[in-house]
Amino acid sequence: MIVGNTMDIVLNKLIDMAHAFIGLLPKLFISLIVLLAFYFLSKVLKRLIVKLFSKKQNLGLVLARLTRWATILLGIFIAIMIILPSFEFADFIAVLGLGSIAVGFAFKDIFQNFLAGILILLNEPFRIGDQIIVHSGDHEGIVTEIHPRATYIKKYDGRRVVIPNAKLYMDTVTVNTAFSTRRSQYELGVGYDTDLALVKNIIIKALIDIEGVIEAPAPDIKVWELADSAVILRVRWWTDSKRSEVVGAHDSVIEKLFNALNEANIDIPFPVQTVLFHDKSAPNNKSLDS
Repeated sequence: MIVGNTMDIVLNKLIDMAHAFIGLLPKLFISLIVLLAFYFLSKVLKRLIVKLFSKKQNLGLVLARLTRWATILLGIFIAIMIILPSFEFADFIAVLGLGSIAVGFAFKDIFQNFLAGILILLNEPFRIGDQIIVHSGDHEGIVTEIHPRATYIKKYDGRRVVIPNAKLYMDTVTVNTAFSTRRSQYELGVGYDTDLALVKNIIIKALIDIEGVIEAPAPDIKVWELADSAVILRVRWWTDSKRSEVVGAHDSVIEKLFNALNEANIDIPFPVQTVLFHDKSAPNNKSLDS
């Protein structure tokens, strides 16, 4: 008898659950349609924002991503409200735990990086594809992505560096590709008995035919220092601002200068050092003949 009553109770529960599920099917169907509608709406809004911010592509991409996810989250919330009408936004916030002080402190850095990221995207001190140097961490490379939280840099050795935007915004950053051209320089020494006018003429002729060296502004040479064993000349030239062009031209310039000065028999002196030898075997530093 007890077993029969138990089975009846279980069966009634299952029937009630089945009825509840069947009654919930229309709401589930409507909520699914709402989710799909908001999903496609998010795509449309993303494309629209990218077009509106065509002049600031970096900012447009970030705002488009944020708008897309905000639209999808709104769709999820509305879908939940359709299935559970008693569910309120305050309950949604409570579930996420955003109202707690501990989580607020945890999100402090995220909000700070987010704000710095928006400022970077608005001011555009650098863009995706720029080659930059972040001085505090001695990071140098190509900007590949700018997200609301962090900026991604690909170093020249193939490694990726992820730098929080708040740190990047407060740091000193050199943008090597901010302008189309970039000046390089190299210092070399010649002997004091060298005809400086002749050396300058040889160097200028050597720099003219080097691939990658820009004609305007033209290369120049300055007498820079009278050192201990040589007269120091500073050679300066301009190239494209990209690192590959700068490094390639630097290699060609040094090689061409070395060959040109050697062919002209121009003295490139080495540093001169004087070495003194003391005979410590002689007692009291007296002469060995005494």
